[in-house]
Formats: sequence, structure tokens, C-alpha cells
Amino acid sequence: MTRKAVTVALNGDGGDENFAGYERYSIQKIALFCERFGILNNILIKPISQVIYRILPTTFTERVARFSRMLIWDYRNRFIGFSAFFTEENKAQLYKNKPNLDTYQYMSRFFDQPKSTDRLDNTMYGDFASYLPECLLAKVDIATMSVALEGRSPFLDHEFLEMTAQIPNNLKIKGLNNLKYILKESLRGIIPGKVMDRPKRGFSVPIQKWFETDLNEYIKKQLLSKKSKIAKIFDQVYIRKMIEDHALGKVNYGHKLWALLTLELWFKEYFS
Repeated sequence: MTRKAVTVALNGDGGDENFAGYERYSIQKIALFCERFGILNNILIKPISQVIYRILPTTFTERVARFSRMLIWDYRNRFIGFSAFFTEENKAQLYKNKPNLDTYQYMSRFFDQPKSTDRLDNTMYGDFASYLPECLLAKVDIATMSVALEGRSPFLDHEFLEMTAQIPNNLKIKGLNNLKYILKESLRGIIPGKVMDRPKRGFSVPIQKWFETDLNEYIKKQLLSKKSKIAKIFDQVYIRKMIEDHALGKVNYGHKLWALLTLELWFKEYFS
């Protein structure tokens, strides 16, 4: 649609990484604050949250249990744990024979590159050096180049990046969860308030609902079949339990199931 009107289009890639626009940065900031209450977490909150999750597994209780469990982790692994579809604990259950590869260690190396003492700065840089180029920019490049459209990212101008890198974190996240604060305030009065203050909306699709209803049988057929490619790698009993709990609305495993389905279809496309 864009290509019909122009040959060059601007996008907003880099804005969230520059100005702390993701909710996970807020969670990391809260976790860094809560570290000082580590003893209380270990004695009271962590054991209670784990028990509640086992008795009443829901998306909310899973997140609380995960947060309390990860609070004592190194901040790099903790952020990766927040962001990952499958934690190392999940993968220990998922794999039939878990490979001797610590994916947290692979990702955490990016956090050390800035040589900064500010752990929230290092956290954002971790995304900037991995998630942004390996996922977001690649996705946009594939989409735009497929229709001979040039996509440009003003937020990634190198001089602009050098300037934003010097902005203190308390101006990027005001308080604990006012994300992109300085960017929004700098544009207030230029961009309408109803646009500026509306909740963040990504480009996600309703996979949670799909896997509960229309695509439930499809994902069973793909992932639980004896001919499934990933059955050689992953425990289908564990996958079946995820599909069942998701269909019952107990826990939202949408992203986990999407990742497994994508891998299965990729194997069938290129290795059949």
C-alpha cells in the first residue's frame, strides 16, 4: 500500500530502544529497586508465589512466580528471563536431551559491551545490539525490499543516538512505568494528546485466541503428530500439556506455542 504512493518511507525503529519504550524495561527498573528487599522475597514472597502458581496456574500467577524467582538472579539473566518465551527451566522440561548450551550466556554478553555502571543502560543496550538488528530491522528490510520500498529509520541516525545515549534513565522512564517520558514530553503540543497518551500497541496478532479456538486442532495436528519434526527434539507430553492448559484458559502459552509451530513448519519447509 505504501509503495503505491512513495519509494522511500520513514519508520520508528529504534525509538523504544533509545527511549525505554518497552514494558520489560519498567519491569527491570522495578526489579532493580526490589533487589534491596531480597531477604523478604526469599523468605516470604518467593515460596508463597511458587505454591500459588502450582495450585492455581494462570498467566498472572506465573508472572509473579517468575518475577520473585528471578529477583536474585544477575540482572542480565533476569532481563533475558523476563523476555524469553522459554526460560532455562522450561527448556529443561521441553527438550528430550537438552543441549549443553546456555542461551542466557550467549545473550548476556551484549550487556557488557557499553562498559557502563548503569545496569538499566546496559539492559537497553542489550536489546539495541541483539533484538533490534536481528529481529526488527531484518523484518522491516525483508518486507520493504520485497516491494522495492526503501525504509529509513530516523531514530537510528548516529548523531541522534550519541545524543540520546547521554540522556539519564530517569528522563526516559519517569518513576517506575512512565515510559518514553522525555520523548513524549518533547512532542507534547505537536502530536495530539489522545495519540501521545494512548496505551502502547504493537503489531501482534491474536494468537492466544487462535490457539484456544480456530487453530487448536491445527496446532495439535502439527505438534503432536508422530510425523512431527520437532518430536525428535522435544517432549510431546510437555507440549500436549501446554496446548491443553492454553485451550482451557489456565495459562496463556500463545507465544510458546507459536514459537514451536513456527519451528515445526520451518523444518517441514526446508528439511522434508
